[in-house]
Amino acid sequence: MIFYGTNSTAVNQRVSQVAVCPSCGQKGTLTFHVLSEYAHLYWVPVFPTMKRGFSECSNCGQVLKQREMPPELRNRSQLLKKESNTPKWTFAGLAIIAVIICAVVGSSIMDDRNTELYAASPEVGDIYSYKTDGYAYSTFMILELTKDSVVVAQNDYEINRQSAIHEIDLPENYQGETYITSREDLKEWFETGEIFHIDREEE
Repeated sequence: MIFYGTNSTAVNQRVSQVAVCPSCGQKGTLTFHVLSEYAHLYWVPVFPTMKRGFSECSNCGQVLKQREMPPELRNRSQLLKKESNTPKWTFAGLAIIAVIICAVVGSSIMDDRNTELYAASPEVGDIYSYKTDGYAYSTFMILELTKDSVVVAQNDYEINRQSAIHEIDLPENYQGETYITSREDLKEWFETGEIFHIDREEE
């Protein structure tokens, strides 16, 4: 279940010494209030939506929304609303989303840089993710390295979603076919985009 909706918080109020209550006729009994409304998700404020003004009489208890006020009171309420600042914490959700996006983008950039470094200097145990001829995705593992060639173990499985390739990257899936290729081939496959990711166990 997703808990979302709107809420409000008081941001300003002012007692007028000259305004007259349109209900009881008393002077100096009206308090003008300003609320800031905001959208929330799981009770976390996401962004502000609007500011809302109303008045309350301490003598007769009448509460008037801004649209219900006579022109003079409405003008006072609008002026107070303009002077009232929206609380910064009502933008908390947007700030959290921005931080998450920055973290994801930063992680992706770092991952791309690591992949370029690994492609330039392969090591035993590296896992290469690549596109197959059948528009699927698979992996292979480097088993041995020489000056010019590479011995790799082919993954026994393919998968049709690039984002799910980790599901087949399991040690037991590299027990079958092995073959030898050149370092130049690896480099070319990476440069043409056939190899799109390289994983390496960091010590």
